[in-house]
Amino acid sequence: MTTDIHGDWNLNANGSPGIISIFQDGATIREVFVKFDDSPSGAWEGSWDDVAGQLTLKRSLSNGITQNYVGYIGNNHPDHVIIAGSFTQSDATGPRNHFGWVIWNQTYIT
Repeated sequence: MTTDIHGDWNLNANGSPGIISIFQDGATIREVFVKFDDSPSGAWEGSWDDVAGQLTLKRSLSNGITQNYVGYIGNNHPDHVIIAGSFTQSDATGPRNHFGWVIWNQTYIT
């Protein structure tokens, strides 16, 4: 049985709070919508690897910049499930090129 991660999640991406909505059909992520400050935030696509517990997201911004997110589910507390990881940004330069992100949901995931 595929882990059900659909629904609305709280999001913090490198200190920017938002809401992410995941629409899932079995192991397939059909759509991903993200809002920061109540504004849509580019085009998103995603995939879910149930065996690894890995969520992969790609954000394409209107200026051609892309962000690639990889996170892993932490479900050792069924009443407070999280997915957390890091993302890269195509125009990031310098010594820091990975940024943290986390999503959390108060609902038990089956």
